[in-house]
Amino acid sequence: MPGETCQAKPEAIFEVISNIVNLCIDGDLIERQREHQTYHPEYAPIDNDVEACLASIGLKHTKIGNVQKIRRGTRIRAGAQIGNHCIINARVHIFEAAEVGDYALLDHGCGVGPFSVIERGATLLPGSAVGDNCIIGEGAEVNYDLSIGDSGCVKPFHIATHSADNNQAYSTFSK
Repeated sequence: MPGETCQAKPEAIFEVISNIVNLCIDGDLIERQREHQTYHPEYAPIDNDVEACLASIGLKHTKIGNVQKIRRGTRIRAGAQIGNHCIINARVHIFEAAEVGDYALLDHGCGVGPFSVIERGATLLPGSAVGDNCIIGEGAEVNYDLSIGDSGCVKPFHIATHSADNNQAYSTFSK
C-alpha cells in the first residue's frame, strides 16, 4: 500500500548485501573453471599458482572474465579487470585497477602498472612493461623488453619498439 514502510529484518538485508558483494568479488569463476577442468582435462585455463587479490579499490571490483588461460606465477592485484578470452602467460604482474581488454595477449614476464588500460586485442611481448596510467590501444603491440613510461600511450594498431637513437625511448610504427 502507498505510504506504508517495509520492515525487513537486519539479518535478511545483511544476507542480500553479502550475496551481492560475493557475486562481485569472490573467486567463483576461478573455482568453476577449475571444476570444469576436472571433467575436461584438455581445458586448463587457470594454473594452480595464480594469485588473484579479489578485493576492491573504491567502487572498482576485481573482475576476471572467461579467460582463455592464466599461467603460473601470475599476480593480479585489487581492482584489476581482466576481459574475456585473454591469454596471460607465466609470471605476469597486473597491478591495482589495471584493465586488460578482451582477446589481449600478455606474454611471459610482462607488467601492467596501476590504472593502465590494455585495450582489446593488444599484445605485450615477453619482458615488456607498461607504467602507471598508460593506454595501449586496440590491436597495438609492445615489443620485447620495452618499458612504456608513466602516462605513456601506444596508438591503436601500432607497434611500439626501441628507438635506434635511445634505448629508453620508443616510437610507433603502423602494423
